[in-house]
Amino acid sequence: MVSIVFYTKDHKGNQDGSGSGFMRLNQIADVIKKKNTLENSQIIMTTDIRNVHNSYIIFCKDNYWSSNDTLSMAKQNKNTVIFDVLDYYDVTTSRTPDMIRNGVAEYIDVFIVNNEFMKREFEKKFNKPTFVVYHHYDVRLNDIVLKKRKDLTFIFNGYIGDKQRNCLYIHEMTRDFGLAVNEPFLHFYRNMLASNYCFVSIRQEGSWEYENRPLMKLAHAAACDSNIVITNDMSVRDLLDPSYPYLLKDSKYETVVEMMEYVKKTFETDVWYNGLAMMKDLKHKLKIEQVVDDYWVPTLKEIQNIA
Repeated sequence: MVSIVFYTKDHKGNQDGSGSGFMRLNQIADVIKKKNTLENSQIIMTTDIRNVHNSYIIFCKDNYWSSNDTLSMAKQNKNTVIFDVLDYYDVTTSRTPDMIRNGVAEYIDVFIVNNEFMKREFEKKFNKPTFVVYHHYDVRLNDIVLKKRKDLTFIFNGYIGDKQRNCLYIHEMTRDFGLAVNEPFLHFYRNMLASNYCFVSIRQEGSWEYENRPLMKLAHAAACDSNIVITNDMSVRDLLDPSYPYLLKDSKYETVVEMMEYVKKTFETDVWYNGLAMMKDLKHKLKIEQVVDDYWVPTLKEIQNIA
């Protein structure tokens, strides 16, 4: 029996947690356990790995570990260390921390990244097995009845980011288009949940956010049966059809304004519904059970074969 350890606090089924780390660790572990699709494996959630040996330990960015001692312990106990980079971030550089300089890389056996661009970059830099796993939308959006909004509402839902880099022009879009800004997911879920929104996600080409962030904004728009005005981020282009009607050609504010005016013009026309049809396809692909079947399980099986 092989142990696959998700390095996180076990919430014992309590789904009041939030954030990408909670989703990539607790929610994924729960679904893999429930589906039981990894034969001869046991799924464990814990931050106490002192007595964990010869197992596979999944760390997600810097969730719950504060020093390299934790990673060193995992390696000394002959575990395979899997590092889900996700949105691992250094506020002093506005980039992914230098994992060679900070010593993290020496303890890592396998990387999990958000998109094909990152996979190429990480394999070139670290010469270690690297796998792409796309970000699912929150399980609390599974199989719920969404009340359809009849009016057009632009909304940003999620973390605005360091220096508001995770979405540009928040103030301008609020002023010019009445953008509804909502950061905590649970607030959105409990107070604003509906379908037929137009979400927004605007990132600067070439920025860390554009190249490295997962596609959570796209995933949650799809889960809410909504369209989105979005830049062609590296994670987005892996899955979103380039003919999607509200995909931005660049991140200039005049381009954003032009597109949002186009959304207003085409709201609940054939263009709008064509976009929703594309989002419906993504809603299926990014449901957690599908992401587990298509990415997590094959990745973990392959890691066991190569470790």
